[in-house]
Amino acid sequence: MGSSRRNAPLVATLACLALAAGTQGQDSYIIGPRALGMAGANVASTDDYTAQFYNPAAFGFFRHRTESGERLASDSNDLGRKRWGFGVDVGASTLIQGHMGDYLDQLSKVNDIDTSGIQSAEDVQRLVAIANSLAHISDTGNAVTSDVNGGAGLRIGPFGLGVRTTFQATGRVDQTDLINVAFGTPITNAQVQSGGATGDGTVQVFTPAQQAQLTGAGLNNTSIQVLDLYARQQGLSGTSDANTIQLLVNSIVQSNSGSPANFKNNQTRVTFRGFGVAEVPLTYGLALGEHISVGGSLKLMIGRVYGTTVRVFDDNADNVISSATKNYKQSVNVGLDLGVMARIPMLQVGLVGRNLNAPTFEGPTVTDSATGITTRYSDVRVDPQATLGVAFIPATTLVIEADCDLNAASTTLPGYDTQRLSGGIEWNPGRVIALRGGVYKNLAESDVPFVVTGGVGFNLYIVRLDLAAAMSPKKVQFQGKSFPKEGRVAFGLSVDF
Repeated sequence: MGSSRRNAPLVATLACLALAAGTQGQDSYIIGPRALGMAGANVASTDDYTAQFYNPAAFGFFRHRTESGERLASDSNDLGRKRWGFGVDVGASTLIQGHMGDYLDQLSKVNDIDTSGIQSAEDVQRLVAIANSLAHISDTGNAVTSDVNGGAGLRIGPFGLGVRTTFQATGRVDQTDLINVAFGTPITNAQVQSGGATGDGTVQVFTPAQQAQLTGAGLNNTSIQVLDLYARQQGLSGTSDANTIQLLVNSIVQSNSGSPANFKNNQTRVTFRGFGVAEVPLTYGLALGEHISVGGSLKLMIGRVYGTTVRVFDDNADNVISSATKNYKQSVNVGLDLGVMARIPMLQVGLVGRNLNAPTFEGPTVTDSATGITTRYSDVRVDPQATLGVAFIPATTLVIEADCDLNAASTTLPGYDTQRLSGGIEWNPGRVIALRGGVYKNLAESDVPFVVTGGVGFNLYIVRLDLAAAMSPKKVQFQGKSFPKEGRVAFGLSVDF
């Protein structure tokens, strides 16, 4: 009977975590520079105040030693020597999803053409690329998502108290205007055929009706063939890209007719969705002997759901975006995280479930001052998420860990999920400089093949300074510069006793 009672916390914790594995949770952030340097793989080897997030069960092993104060044989990373500590950290990331980077690069060239009009064959080629980008930028999965996080924590033996703020926002085109697409200046045959440009003698993209529209706008057969070739060079076909082709025709016809329906009046809109939450977690860990510990964090959560829209071609878009922070709905809830950690010499296994009670936060109702349109943004339900970690710790100065999210997590981009498989290593020779590296892959999406991470920690007696960064080898081009599709940075300062 006594053994059954001692194991009751473990049974209850495992039951809750099993329920979490079959649901979809809110995006799992990478918290703190130590974890980022190891690609987020920290569930089994977390060793400081960030255990409030990665696995509260670690608190049960803090200050846990033999009766004579000696290190336990299974305490591979020497958690028992840690009595109390304090730390702060900040981090940020940006993810360019789908083909958003390519499309934004092309649309950024609208102003160049809009200022001087169509002057050359190069401008005509740009026009074809802009038409293609405008027609497809609203496709599912094209967006830019950024997040920031920061927090502080205090741990005293098996207890922890902290504060943490996370915020994520996504911008994506929800409404595309394919009507107001003219540049206000005529497109002539001389411009299209500048530099001796000629087609290949065929017209494969434009339909007969579209060819008639272009002829009516003053273009001859050679110019139509050149435009058709440019469109094919952009990968367009008449069957799968009918809307894009018609958009290109409309822009040429409207430009030649002097129509006021131009890009200055274009109503293509970006919708920004954001979710931020400030948490105050109270953590307790309980060691069930030398090999198993359970722990939990009860969190007060103050959440804000944001929403606003901005015209892509609005000269005052920057001002609108800066005022978007006013469009939110705030609500208060509580959250519950539970964790389990098991260990034997050189091997530790951790399992954590976050937000097991699925707290929900209300979405705002926002009225667009320009159009008068009222939008009710959906509520954000932070569903449970579970992560499993396994760490090989052959020495107190070396940790190798692999983690895997057991279920997908939603993000502020509808339909785009994260489910990370992470692997990382930390080598701390001489306990002076800790070197970290790792790689992770989002199993739920394929637009970013993988992300490489690295970090360094400086142990200055009782003070530790940590830095970390991550980036994907896959790049996007924007205004002549190359950027990684996904990038992260983190910084932290902590004190350990």
